[in-house]
Amino acid sequence: MIAEKGGKALKTAKPYLAMILVQFCYAGLLIVSAATLKNGMDQNVLVVYRNLTAVAFIAPFALWFERGEKLELKRKWGLAKLIGACVTFLGTVTMILYKGPILNFFWNSNSDRLAAGHDAGGSKWIQGTFMLIGSSTCWASFLILQTNTLEAYPAEFTLTCLICSSGAAMSAVVALVAAKGSIEPWIIGWDLRLLTVVYSGVVCTGATYYLYGVVMEERGPLFATSFDPLGMVITLFMGSIILAEEISLGR
Repeated sequence: MIAEKGGKALKTAKPYLAMILVQFCYAGLLIVSAATLKNGMDQNVLVVYRNLTAVAFIAPFALWFERGEKLELKRKWGLAKLIGACVTFLGTVTMILYKGPILNFFWNSNSDRLAAGHDAGGSKWIQGTFMLIGSSTCWASFLILQTNTLEAYPAEFTLTCLICSSGAAMSAVVALVAAKGSIEPWIIGWDLRLLTVVYSGVVCTGATYYLYGVVMEERGPLFATSFDPLGMVITLFMGSIILAEEISLGR
């Protein structure tokens, strides 16, 4: 009886634990990506390598577990909660408009090396904000599309491979045009660049896309995205500890 209740509790908790794990993974991605990009890695090349690594990681699972899957042409439609969206939007606007006093913690109280760079980037603050809003809109659309696709094509590994393959192909075109034929941006060694590529590809693209697919197939896209504010908090403190970024009251 106890084992049965424990099994049911674990089954109920699995989607929550999966989404919390995803937020920790993405927080780590933001930290290592920021450090790598500041050290000179081309962001377009990083996206290409990230998707290719994800395909290489996920493809064996797709071939092993999802050979000859059957399609189920059934659809479900969920309703987004307007209140949650409004609260999130208002919180974002507050972070943009109100910086507030700097909060000093014991791990970064003696570090002021990023203050000048933070202030110097203020001229692009609004531009970056609109770019992030556009990125969030695309991400939300992608999650909804992925949920609907999985209802007709319930093969999470295969779908992840297709998504990452398409992303790698399109990103490669952009990277090649941006690099103007130069091969230097594509060269990486046994350093932070390689770590970022492997971590972002295996953990933050391959594994998390699959987890998103499994959770959204069971609970819907709204449940998955409701954990995004947690990722922001995790990133905030990890950035402060690892990169010595300043934390203000508004953030």
